[in-house]
Amino acid sequence: MFANIPADDHSSPVPPQDQGVLNNAGGSGTFRLDDLGRLMRFLILGTFGTCYEDPGEIDMDLQTLIQNLIIFENKGLEIVELIVRVSEEGRASKNEPLLRSLVYLTMYGELETKRGALDAVLKVCRTPTTLFQFLNLRKTLFPSPQNGIGKGWSRRMRKTISKWYNEKDPMRLSYLVTKYRNREGWTHRDLLRLVHLKPEGPPHEMIIRYIVTGELPSPEVSPVSGFLHATERAKLCRDSDELISLIREFGLVREHIPTEMLMDVGVWSALLERMPLTAIIRNLGKMTSIGVLKPLGDSTSLVCERLRNQEYLRKARIHPINLLVALMVYRKSEGFRGSLNWDPVPEIICSLEEAFYLSFDHVESSGKRFLLGIDVSGSMAYPGYTINGMGITPREAAAAMAMYWLRSEERCHPMAFTDSFQPLDINKTSSLADVLQRTSRLDFGQTDCAQPMIWAEENGVETDVFVVLTDCETWAGKVTPTEALKSYRESMKIDAKLAVIAMSSSGFTLADPEDRGMLDIAGLDTATPAILDSFVRGEI
Repeated sequence: MFANIPADDHSSPVPPQDQGVLNNAGGSGTFRLDDLGRLMRFLILGTFGTCYEDPGEIDMDLQTLIQNLIIFENKGLEIVELIVRVSEEGRASKNEPLLRSLVYLTMYGELETKRGALDAVLKVCRTPTTLFQFLNLRKTLFPSPQNGIGKGWSRRMRKTISKWYNEKDPMRLSYLVTKYRNREGWTHRDLLRLVHLKPEGPPHEMIIRYIVTGELPSPEVSPVSGFLHATERAKLCRDSDELISLIREFGLVREHIPTEMLMDVGVWSALLERMPLTAIIRNLGKMTSIGVLKPLGDSTSLVCERLRNQEYLRKARIHPINLLVALMVYRKSEGFRGSLNWDPVPEIICSLEEAFYLSFDHVESSGKRFLLGIDVSGSMAYPGYTINGMGITPREAAAAMAMYWLRSEERCHPMAFTDSFQPLDINKTSSLADVLQRTSRLDFGQTDCAQPMIWAEENGVETDVFVVLTDCETWAGKVTPTEALKSYRESMKIDAKLAVIAMSSSGFTLADPEDRGMLDIAGLDTATPAILDSFVRGEI
């Protein structure tokens, strides 16, 4: 059906359709997401915008969106539940979108919603860093005198913060307050003095007194007092043997160690024995630079074993995009600011790549025929435009996501597209590094997300599922993706499905919301493979 369309005509914007709306690139053929769909994408991707939108408008959009959902749709508590679920399932690539949303709920919601949002703070803010970040955002977004530091806080707000401290196990609390002593311009001492916290019992009273006054009881009083004494000893310790002994006996972490002792291989090796997986990933470059991690080393084997352990990954709530960032930074041999350099250990690189795939829940092959369309247009690699400022472009994220289905589905064909088809020579045995390199070499162009369906129809390719990985900024071409899919179905006599996976969130969807055979998914979601599998099997 599309054989009559000249290739050079694909450079013009898609003509407006009655069922579509203009997107940020000025093209049409997209359907507007409902408000809850937009909010879900924001919570997962951390932005409403693409490279065509002003990032400064994000807060205004979020404020308006939440107000509309609360006032006109009465969905305040539904939003709270959504935020908690996304947080607990580890589906957000950053905490800030969740915290910003909670701030607006505590300010704009009706009484029941405000209470629900404050209760959610206890579940979403699992560390002092996120608690302080929430309070800082609240002060920044609502800087009036009534909402300054501690001023105008409701009784419920003070009670929430008090519960954050009192409901934690004493040993866990002592660990948190000594590891995260200050963040976001806040200290625990500042906060406790503002809320006038009343400790629940003797262990909490001991910790609160230590925070506010620095007073320590005898180390023999309890395990808590012994731990607090150990952290104080570590602050002043310059003997590596003594420090290693403290680390192993009391489970001290990097933040407890004096800066000048963080060049000692023995100290790092001791820290690594019980180091959380998130901290391991964050410190791979440092540990490699000073020789803790080296080829065939015991510490290297330990790190690789943990990276390849899916249960470790699940418990640590490590998002796939964070593993992708870690892999690319480690491979480059230097940190973001270039102040640290190292020689990458091949075993670590391989384990990081395997961890990336393991961070998604495993889904068995559906047996369907997949055509993967990877958008490699200019907007997917726009200069300076990265996902959540992490240094990963939408093009790189799309290529990495495509590798998941190449490895999990038995019949799966990859292709690249801009405003025309581009061959992509990759397969399930390709390494992630090779895939990223090959996609980066492809010609940039304009975006026409109808290309996978057009190409498949013109070449008689029998496909059950089209998966389009894009930033949704489609504007080139004569037909919309929806029209192209319908034409393919009619021509090939196959009830094919279309899943559009957004590498960025623009507030628009390419899928027809009235067609059960079309689906839009926020691409950097750990649940994406399972959602797509349910869609392919007709379960959703």
